[in-house]
Amino acid sequence: MYIVRAISYPIAHNNVRPPKMEAQVSSVCPVCAAINQAPSLARYTVEQAAAHFCTKTRDPARNARLHNCIARLWKQGESQFRRCDHCGFGYCDPFVGGDEEFYAILHEQPGYPSWRWEYDLALTEASEIVSDQSSPAAIDIGAGDGAFLQKLPAQWERFAVEASSKTRAFLSNKGIVVCRNLADVVSAHPARFHLLTMFQVLEHLADFADTLAMCRRIIHPRGTFVISVPDCDAMIAQEKATGMPDMPPSHINKWTPRSLAIALGQASFAVDRTVPEKASLATLKGAIYQRVVANAANPHSMGAQIYRIPSRRARASLLPLMAIPAALMLIKHWRYLLRGGSFAVVAHPIN
Repeated sequence: MYIVRAISYPIAHNNVRPPKMEAQVSSVCPVCAAINQAPSLARYTVEQAAAHFCTKTRDPARNARLHNCIARLWKQGESQFRRCDHCGFGYCDPFVGGDEEFYAILHEQPGYPSWRWEYDLALTEASEIVSDQSSPAAIDIGAGDGAFLQKLPAQWERFAVEASSKTRAFLSNKGIVVCRNLADVVSAHPARFHLLTMFQVLEHLADFADTLAMCRRIIHPRGTFVISVPDCDAMIAQEKATGMPDMPPSHINKWTPRSLAIALGQASFAVDRTVPEKASLATLKGAIYQRVVANAANPHSMGAQIYRIPSRRARASLLPLMAIPAALMLIKHWRYLLRGGSFAVVAHPIN
């Protein structure tokens, strides 16, 4: 199993083909097993997916490696996005996520957010746990650079799951105990963790059911599980507003509160509450940025010319010039800008 948070700065395609009229094809929902008859909602070719993460004009060699990797994963020329009529879960066909090679290529252009809104939610939960435990233990699955774990008070034992050897070394130097995968945690630390967090990870995993089952085995009987994911409806609206697809094979799941509650229930977790992300200046800036890079998918655009500049510092100084026309393009999608793009769930194990 490969668990890693994939953070990149992609160039989106704003010419993703709308679905063709097609005969209804039965598709079984990976979450609730309902049989769906609806046609696909979107299609992405291997070429579009590779260019989404890195265009040919930006780095032709990296684009070629992404193309070959995605073609190997999909074993066909395209991926289709479908949605369950029963639980609202969105999923890609073929239902296969990125592997170690794919994320290694993505991480050639690294970056982790300095803070996420859901970190504050998890810290609040952690403060309530401390009152009941003298030496609580926390584990962050897909911990990135450990920004959340490092904010926990000193009495917490900190653990992380990260697949990247480079990131594991970085976390270890910060005093965090790091495991390469959840299977190792299950064998070494069953029922240990009072706080288990998974921020923006589950949308990458085809084996989400096995992952949640292992989470159930490592959480303390009175532990708390905080998990956040992109919101399915927000991701669909994002593509319409910004031209930035929620592109496979990085994101192959699009979760709704209902579908995530079902998946957690199947793993013997009970949902206490669901917390939607609120709209903020950060989400507005993110939408403008996504519109800028989507516009740059046109090789003749000013944005494309800027992305050809080798110097990252020079690109960063010039890209803000594209913000005004990008913002004007978003005005008609103002409803999308009034909502956040994700939600979090606080859950506890069913004993």
